[in-house]
Amino acid sequence: MTAFKDYEKYDGLGLAELVKKKEVFPGELLEASIERIEKRNPQLGAVVLKMFDQARQSVQKIDLQGPFAGVPFLLKDLLAAYAGVPMTGGSRAFKNYIPPVDSELVRRFKKTGAVILGKTNTPEFGLMAVTEPELHGATRNPWDPYSRILLRHLRPQTQPWTNPGGTVLRRDLAGSRRGTYPEPQRARQRGDA
Repeated sequence: MTAFKDYEKYDGLGLAELVKKKEVFPGELLEASIERIEKRNPQLGAVVLKMFDQARQSVQKIDLQGPFAGVPFLLKDLLAAYAGVPMTGGSRAFKNYIPPVDSELVRRFKKTGAVILGKTNTPEFGLMAVTEPELHGATRNPWDPYSRILLRHLRPQTQPWTNPGGTVLRRDLAGSRRGTYPEPQRARQRGDA
């Protein structure tokens, strides 16, 4: 991975602060996210719709005043209507639905300056506690990708039962190791004014 090697050390607020201080450019953060998705998603199945071209276009005209200006962001493919981009809700019944306008949620995300680069998997209509829709297939847990997700609750001694969806991908893209959650850093050290 070449783009912005320190990506894993920061959370969204820390990345936004680096952009505001011009210590990193939004395009660098975007390429770092894309590299991680391309490397890890084939095994995890968390990102079901890549919007890399739209993200590369939007990063060129981003308003750097938003609280998350330049920070890469993934939408859940559930109730997050992005104009002209398919929204399935994890259901085969809606695999061809393309909303004509952005939902209020997406409009608000865009106002923050976040760079939307894709959509993550979701249980069909968000009704199950696991992400295994027939449309996109299962999303795997990055800490135990070869186990069946529906059976997680039968083996709590190895890992608590979770709904991976896009949530664990964010942790995995942040470079976490199995069973560990590194403390994200802010651009400023704690206690600094």
